[in-house]
Amino acid sequence: MQKDGKLRDSWLYRHLIRHEVRQEYALEIASELLTEPMEKEIRNEQLLTSLGRALHKMGIDARSVLTTNARRVALIGPAGAGKTACAAKIAAFHAMNGCRKVALVSLDNYRIAAAGQLQRCADIIGIPLLLAHKPDELRQAFRQLQSCDLVLIDTAAICKADTRAIEKLAKDLKLIAADEIHLVCSASRKEKDIVDLTRVLDEVGINRLLFTKLDETALYGSLLNLLMQLQLPASGFSHGRQIPSSLEDATIEKLAELILKGANPDIAQPAGRSEMRKKKPGAIKARRLSARSFTANKNSHLFHATDCTWTRLIKKDNRVVFSSAAEALARKFKPCRDCCKDIVASSMDDRRAKDRALAHKSNGSGRFTKGLSEVGPTAKIPVRSA
Repeated sequence: MQKDGKLRDSWLYRHLIRHEVRQEYALEIASELLTEPMEKEIRNEQLLTSLGRALHKMGIDARSVLTTNARRVALIGPAGAGKTACAAKIAAFHAMNGCRKVALVSLDNYRIAAAGQLQRCADIIGIPLLLAHKPDELRQAFRQLQSCDLVLIDTAAICKADTRAIEKLAKDLKLIAADEIHLVCSASRKEKDIVDLTRVLDEVGINRLLFTKLDETALYGSLLNLLMQLQLPASGFSHGRQIPSSLEDATIEKLAELILKGANPDIAQPAGRSEMRKKKPGAIKARRLSARSFTANKNSHLFHATDCTWTRLIKKDNRVVFSSAAEALARKFKPCRDCCKDIVASSMDDRRAKDRALAHKSNGSGRFTKGLSEVGPTAKIPVRSA
């Protein structure tokens, strides 16, 4: 008891408690790390190494989602956790590295925007996306994708109260024989909600935890608590919307760094973003407009400016280069809404002008305006005082 009292008074224990680490885990870590006098230096590399060893000794494990050898990987989780975004990031990572042939399968028939978002990413990357909602469609989809090295399965949002949807999800994942099932957890979500959700997902067979939205919080003790309570390995850390750079493999060393440092500068502000913020919006727009060529994926329907992030995801064999936006539009390609906002706005203005002209002509208002112009300017009506 006296030893526990000394540990509770230590700076390390207080730091862990402030970062929402459970008391029993904080005491275990403090007793492991404070066996020797150590100065309060949160950024000390020796402390990070010691914490990593302590976490490993406690039973925490990490298994990579980006370098996995599994062929069929399913992402499940509650609404808003980031399943669809993570599926796109993993697919883009493999497409950029060219190490594996990737495909996407969506089981989400509830949220229309999810399929549209995935379809857009699949078109840009140049990989197939199949929608399957029934058992027969699932079988047919995976027969078509037999030659793929990795198939990523995006699923509908899970609600712990919807037992029928959970049963259907369990049957679908069993039918397709998923090798890995990752529960996608938002780092800003309540710890108890995730624990309660996993209890109703026993029949699904979760074997990984993929943490998202690390940029929405500065306290990461709940990650440690979940890994200890659920006894599942961590597979990845996602911290933004950049594809695929905002997703990285989960490691014990990274978890230790998050717990000790809190808001990691590398996560709170992705590489390259600080320079973009320093530039004025006009300078960014001028740089984009100065691009003389545009790039598209021949398997897609969108074209991008040469400096757009999406162009890095297009394979060399699938690239189509245009000398101007007019040439791309003539080839029936549509402008990217991210990097070609000026072209999109111009196209919409032209379309609105044509629609107004057509309506103007169809309702006879043109003849009415012409008649007014022949009569002359409208006479001024004197205003009467009250």
